[in-house]
Amino acid sequence: MPDKFYSTPDGRILRDRGKDMQVITAQGPQVNIKMTRNEIKAVMSRPVTDPVRQSLAANIASMTTSPRTAEAVALPGSGYTMGAFYCPIWSTPGGGPRGQDPWSVIPDNRVPLGIGRYDEADQGNVDFILRQMREAFISFVAIEYFMQAAPGGKVVPVLDHFLQRYHTSRIIEKPNFCLMFECRTNLSAYTPANWSQVMRPFLDAFASPHYQQFRGKPMLLICEVAQFIQIFGNVTAAKAALNQLRAAAVAEGHAGVHIVGMHGNSSNFWMGQTLALGCDGITSYNVYSKTQKWGDGTLPDGVGAKPSGFARMADAVYGPNETVGGQEYCSWFGNAGYTYPPLFDAANPTKGQVLTSNAWAGQGLSSIIPPIMTGFGPHPWAAYAFNDYPNPTHQIPTFPEWEAHLLEARSAIDAYRHLTDGFGIVVAWNEFGEGSYLMPTAGSGYGMINCFRRIFGY
Repeated sequence: MPDKFYSTPDGRILRDRGKDMQVITAQGPQVNIKMTRNEIKAVMSRPVTDPVRQSLAANIASMTTSPRTAEAVALPGSGYTMGAFYCPIWSTPGGGPRGQDPWSVIPDNRVPLGIGRYDEADQGNVDFILRQMREAFISFVAIEYFMQAAPGGKVVPVLDHFLQRYHTSRIIEKPNFCLMFECRTNLSAYTPANWSQVMRPFLDAFASPHYQQFRGKPMLLICEVAQFIQIFGNVTAAKAALNQLRAAAVAEGHAGVHIVGMHGNSSNFWMGQTLALGCDGITSYNVYSKTQKWGDGTLPDGVGAKPSGFARMADAVYGPNETVGGQEYCSWFGNAGYTYPPLFDAANPTKGQVLTSNAWAGQGLSSIIPPIMTGFGPHPWAAYAFNDYPNPTHQIPTFPEWEAHLLEARSAIDAYRHLTDGFGIVVAWNEFGEGSYLMPTAGSGYGMINCFRRIFGY
């Protein structure tokens, strides 16, 4: 009798070999963990009272969820290097508007399958997530890195439980990692005087054999470029700080640093800042719709015949050039009618663009890491603490919208390989408070992650 394959709600693929159930990873069938039927029954016999876990238990016990084929667990041969942003606030205490208990404002439909309202200070939970990422063909995880002010003008890391547990994880072939310097948070803690201290954890991380590289250099993401410039007062000083980091990395044996600038939309203003700062590449942590009340402060989403919600969000990067409310939005990729964005005026870091350039790609921006948006809906967070969220009209995509977006992203990655090198990044793995997550939840199930795996994995 041929083997049967199943995708379980806890993120694993199981192979039914008749005599036992063998765990299969996305890297192939050679694994060390096996479970007999009696062991599975023993696991499922444990009392479960939480409704979400009750549903999970019932699905695993039935073993009828999403039948798989052998091809579904084959080694990836696509040549893509797909990453995912990770929001490391899910500990107690943690982050978000209810830092003492971040899960308290997250509704049941956003609770992850398999581990529920997890605490990332627990090694087993982090191991579960790393294993689930790898089985989804996530090659690297971009971890948000936070610091806060300390006495004497110094800074110390905070919300680094996930990063610590990543380093102590013994998961075989875990995804690589890189850091996303989240300088927007606790911005006042950073000064030109303590920049050398801020650089130190980056340089230490670069030394890890698991640190993700881009073109032979460790990759550091900066979120967002506008706030980074603000730390140093002007573009010239901020650019010099990045060059100081590059030089320090070379002194410690690296080829340099591939610095990726990040921002929240595709307007010329933000692209120009990334150029002026001397970043090597560009990506984004969520891209707000061209007609969203964010940045330009003009139109609500869904105006006239224009697409609304998720489709409009994805359009901000992959759609054509467009002027909305006096703000010009440029596609990140060439298309009919494409024009290059004006170059940001380095002398006026908080002003609009005044200089023009017809050679954006020639200004030293050598790479693009296309963001793959999983949705955006900041409730419940917006209802509890943050007043600066836009009206959350972006939605979690339907499965047809999600598949279309993945195919569009894959086409762009392939068409512009001289800029992407086959890289893309999911926004995000676990932004449950902002409605941006690929990690399977009680509400979304496994549809999105299985679709992603099908298009980028095999």
